Order: sequence, then structure tokens, then C-alpha cells
Amino acid sequence: MDRPDDVWPNKMIQRKSLPIMRVPKFLVIFCALVSALVFSGATFAAEGRTVIFVTETVQNGLTETSILVPQTVVTQSDSLRGRVQELFDTLKSKGGERYNGISLELPDGFDLARKATLNCERSDPLDCEQALAEVGATFAIIGVERVTLAGSVSVSSAQTIPARAFIPVFPFWAVLPPAKVSFGLIQIGNEYVKPATFYARLRKSEIDPPIIRAARQILRTGPITGIMEIAQNARELGVLGRTSLMPLLSHSDSSVRVLGIEKLSLVRNSEVLARFASMVDSDSDPRVKLAAVRALVDAGDQKYKVYLLMEDLQLPDEQRVMNALKKLIATGDRRIGPSIQPLLFHGSMTIRGMAADGLIQLKLHKAVAKLLDDNRLDPEIRSRLARAMTQSNSTTHRTKALEVLLSADEGADKVFALSLIREKHITGHSESVVRHIGSDDSDIRDHAIKVAGALKLEAAVVPMANLSDGDSAVAKLAKTELVTVLIGLGLNRIETYAGHSDPKIRAAALHALGASGSGGSTRIRRILLDRITDKDIRIRRAAVTGLAGIANVSVADRLLTLKGDGDAEIRVQVVRAVVAVNHSQAGTLVSAMLADLDPKVKLEALRGVNKLSVKSALPQVWRLLRYGSTDIRREALATIVKHASAKEREDNISALSEMFYDTDEGIRSLVIDAVRGFRNPLAYSNLGALVTAKEPAVQIKALGALSQTKDPRAVEYVVAALFERDSTVKNAALDALQTINSMKAEGALREYIQTESDAGLKDRATEVLDNLTGD
Repeated sequence: MDRPDDVWPNKMIQRKSLPIMRVPKFLVIFCALVSALVFSGATFAAEGRTVIFVTETVQNGLTETSILVPQTVVTQSDSLRGRVQELFDTLKSKGGERYNGISLELPDGFDLARKATLNCERSDPLDCEQALAEVGATFAIIGVERVTLAGSVSVSSAQTIPARAFIPVFPFWAVLPPAKVSFGLIQIGNEYVKPATFYARLRKSEIDPPIIRAARQILRTGPITGIMEIAQNARELGVLGRTSLMPLLSHSDSSVRVLGIEKLSLVRNSEVLARFASMVDSDSDPRVKLAAVRALVDAGDQKYKVYLLMEDLQLPDEQRVMNALKKLIATGDRRIGPSIQPLLFHGSMTIRGMAADGLIQLKLHKAVAKLLDDNRLDPEIRSRLARAMTQSNSTTHRTKALEVLLSADEGADKVFALSLIREKHITGHSESVVRHIGSDDSDIRDHAIKVAGALKLEAAVVPMANLSDGDSAVAKLAKTELVTVLIGLGLNRIETYAGHSDPKIRAAALHALGASGSGGSTRIRRILLDRITDKDIRIRRAAVTGLAGIANVSVADRLLTLKGDGDAEIRVQVVRAVVAVNHSQAGTLVSAMLADLDPKVKLEALRGVNKLSVKSALPQVWRLLRYGSTDIRREALATIVKHASAKEREDNISALSEMFYDTDEGIRSLVIDAVRGFRNPLAYSNLGALVTAKEPAVQIKALGALSQTKDPRAVEYVVAALFERDSTVKNAALDALQTINSMKAEGALREYIQTESDAGLKDRATEVLDNLTGD
């Protein structure tokens, strides 16, 4: 049975001058997809995207057929002449030797005439015909009306694609009006028709059922471009109903979902509106949310009206953007999150900051966690978001935020993260913490060391040991925290490290053994005692220090043998250990060690004298009041205040007088206690010097000591404080004058009352003056 000339079944396409051929399925699909791109309109115009047609040979049984296969290309030129030349050059490149002797001639005024000539000097006329087919079909796509083969009657145009070429197949949705074609075949479901037939069927008063079925199929499973075209023409194609368009609302592409909302907003039944409300709640794309909000408000649901402000977030007016952002955040509705997120990349830092604060305020931690990976975020915004995320209840989110901060360029971010990890004992960041122990930034390094100690990170043992050598501040910190880590690992691991090849680690392990709280065990004592004669001074020091922490007489006996050791640190530990157990030789040892040439040993001996109350050593202690070390002078004075009798102190008041002028505030404070209660003019004079000291605490303490004497002779030194700047000092002076209660203060008080601007102090001074009764 003969078929109509304008319709072919799915698997057969008849060509008048070709044998009946089976078209490969992949080719039909490929042609359709490329044609969809070509005829989707603005895409090619905006990006210069089009296709070229290249000849390929297809085996069809015992025959071979030449067909044109489309390939997508992009042109850069803005003019038609330029695009044509680019496409011809691309065809020549693809064709290789086939295009030798073939050139293109474009006449003056080509952009208007749209006609070109192909010059072909090939020996085989079929080569020229093949090139004409490729060039003609390629140029027809971009609007060239005719390509003529020079010296021949052969012409290629949209209406006369050469018979040897495969007819392009266009999906019907790609050539819906106003995009029209006049050549090739158009696919409608399972049939292929000529363009004239397709457009005639579109013009029928009743929509063609095959077209309706094909449109619905595209809406369900077609490419995005096809879905968009069908949806745009839904009414004309008879697929405007809820059943056909509802699947668009679940499509993965947000543009399709937006278009689905726009089309379904014309339906407005309860199911559709409920679906819109659901999309406002759950859709991740702000454009989709806004489209759903607009549709709901248009349908009369006024509770969504405030969310129309999301449109203002896209305006160029920064003030309107900020106003809208404030109002939206004030709703507390977390559904606005996706609309706020794009503002994190706004040109205004103020708006970026407001958007970040909004996401934080709405507690959109999951969204923020994803944003932290976005390289477009500027460092300040990423820091702000990450710091807020560290307060998340989600361990995953908090961990990610901390790692972002630990990897930041800003040292302040790293310190913030390290401080938080230490404060809350947060695990899971060992690698980053250990890495920062090697930082060149001392603040970051010190924080990392403290975190390692707090979390007992065994991985930090070696890097901290590398920093622990010497007496610098970082070395001392590293030693302290290293011992803390080792203690946390337990005795078995400490013993293992005690045999480590690195002497710094062995030393730290020995320190840890002594400080572990298990020093009383025979095993620990044996390990430490075996090391006190080690050749490495670090090991000997660590062993002696560990043993010094063990309150044991037998250990002290062994350590006494080292009292003459050449290392001052070891002598310090010997004194400390002997004093700690109140050894029978402790008094003799500390008295002898007061003469040690090393200040650290001398200081430890002084502390021993003070702790054990070795009064026989006081004469030596008095001599140390003039020692160069402030710590030693302070400890010597503290020992004298505590253990020397009042008579002894008063007899040596001339030696104490020098202490009133010491540069150390602690010493000047202590010497007040040394002379407290003395009714001695020299003591009053020295205390008077401190009444006008620069430290209010010292001034007030000196005034208290003067008032205790209740001696009218002290008044002249007290009144000087009335004219100091500090109000607490003035109050203390008034208290002292009230306690002494001498009329010698009358003149100074009257003068003070006249000059004092503080009403409260003036009233207080008047009260003191009125109550004076003494001499």
C-alpha cells in the first residue's frame, strides 16, 4: 500500500533519489538534539552557537548512503560574513584533503544578499557536490539563502538540500512558531512529516491528537529545552491542564519549575496552590520560591505578601535591598534562606554582612555549612559564618567550621578556633592542632601547644619535644604541656617514651614519671634513680626534678649526694626535695645554700628558710636585702617580716629604710608590714614617702600603717594624701586622720575643704574636722 508523500513511519524515511534506508536510532536522536539547540532561539544568538554538517557514509545492507551529521560549534564573529567564514574554515579543517582546491567567495553586500559562491577545482564532480551539500546545509542554519557551485547549475538552499544529503530531522517543539523551517523533516511522536504539513496541522481549529500526545511525552521525559518550549506553548498545544503540567514542579531544573508555576498559576485549584505552598517551604532555589510566592499572592493568599520583598533583594538600589533584607529577616522565617544566600556575594560589604548575620540569626546551619566551601566568599564573611557555626549543636557542622577557621589565612581565626577547641575539649582536629605547633606565628603556636596539652594529643609529643630545648618562654611552655600529655597517656606509655632515642623526649618522660602521682611506687623510683648519673644533663635534670616531687626521706637521702653538683638546676631540686620532706639536714642545707653563687639556688634556699623557719639563718637573710635580684630581695624581706621579731626589725630599721625606695611594688608593700606599729620618726618619714607613691594600693597601705600608730606626729605625713588625685586615697587619708584624731590636722582639713570639688569627699572632710578632739 502506498503511503502519503508527506508522512514516514518511525523506522523508515523515504528519499526520492535514494533507496529505502533504515536510519540509525542514534543519528535521529542526535539530529533532534542538535536541531533543538539550533532552533531554541536566544541561545545561539547570545553565544554564537550553531552546527556544521559533515558527510558520513552509512552502510545499509548492500548499499552505502551518504548522510549529513550535525556537529555543534561556536562562532566568535558578530557579523554574518564573519560567521560564514568561520564555519567554512571549520568545515575545511574537518574535511582535510577533501577540501583541497575548494574555496568560498562572498560578494560585496553579502550580509544583505545572503548568497555565496563555492569554487571547486576537484577532478571528481562528486567531491564538489559533497562539499556543496555540507556548506549549503551548514549555511542554511544561520540564514544564508543560497550557495551556488561555480561553473555548475547546482545550487544549495533551505529548499533544495542536495539529494545525496541526509534530510535533517527537527523535533516539533524546536520549530514551533515563530521559529519555522522549510526543509528537512519534523518529528511528532512516532512519525515524521514535512514542515508544510506540520504547520498546517497546527492551524486546525481542533488541536491534533498526535501533537497533544507528543507534547505530553516531552513534558514527562523530554530534554529541558523541549520542556520549556512545550510549556511556553501549553495553551496552543492543548496541554495546559494540571495533569500535564504538575510534573514540571518536581523537575530538577529550576527554570522548568519556575515556568511550571507560571503556567499552573492559571489553573488555581486547591491541589496546585497547596503544591505552591510546599515549594515555598522546601525548594532550595530563590527564584522558584519567589515565583511560588507571587502565584499564591495573586491567588489571594495575603499571608505570603511580605515575601514579595524577595524581589527587592535583586534590585540595584542598595538601600531598598537592605530595607527588604531587614524586614525579611525580622519575620524569623527560615524559608527565606535561599533568597538571602546570593547576597553573600553582593558588591556591598554591608549587604554581605547583613546577609551573613541573617543566615546566622535564622540558624540555617546546614545551608551555611555548604556555603563555607564556596570559594567566592570573601574571607571576612567566611570567618563570620564559620565562627557562628562553631556554636552549632551538630558535631559535623561544628567540625567543618573549625577546620575552615584553622585553614584560614587570618591568624585571629586560627587562634579563635584553637581557643574554642581547648576550652570545650573538642576532639577531631588533632592533625590541624599538631600542624599549628610548627607555626611561625608565636600566638598560634602557643595556643596549639596548650590545646595539645589539654587534649593529651600523643601525636604532638615529637613536635613539642623539638620546641622544648632551652630556657625560652616557648621551650618552657612546650616542656610543661609535653609532660601533661605524657601523664595523660598513662604509666605504660610514659615508660616507653622514657626509652626513646630522642633525649628531649626521654627527659620529658622522666618529668612525667615524677609528676604522675605514682612516684611512690618502687618501679618509678628505680627508673628515676637510675638516671640521676646519666651523662646527658637533660636526663639528669629530669630525673632529679621527678624525684624532687616524691615526698620520701630515702629519696631525699640519695639526692643529698648531689648538693654539690655542678648544675644549678639540680642543686635547686635537691634543696626543694630536702625541704619538702623536712629532712633532718634541711636546716643546715638551706643555710649553706644561701651562700650559693647561683641566684636560683639562693632563692630556693631562702624559700626553704621561710618555710622551715630557720631563724639561725636570719643574719644571712638580712644581708640579702641588698642583693641584685628582685626576687631574692622580695623573698628575703618576706622571710624577715614573717620570722624576725619586732625588736630585731626595729633595730635594723636603717636597713629596712632602703626598701621603701625599691623599684619593686611588692617589696615596697612588704616593708610597710615590716615597720607596722613602730612609733618611730624614721618609720613615719619612710611611710610618708609611700603616701605619695604612684600605686594607690601602696599609698592606702602606708596610710593604714600610719593611722595604726595614733601618733599626732604622723599627721604631717598623712595630710599629703589629701591632695592626691585618686579619690580612694583621699578617703583613706580621711579615715587615717579620723583614727589619729589630732587637732594638728585642722589647718590641712580646712584647706582641703576649700579646694575639693567632690561634694561627697568635702562632706566627709567636714565631718572628720567637726569630730576632732585630740591634741
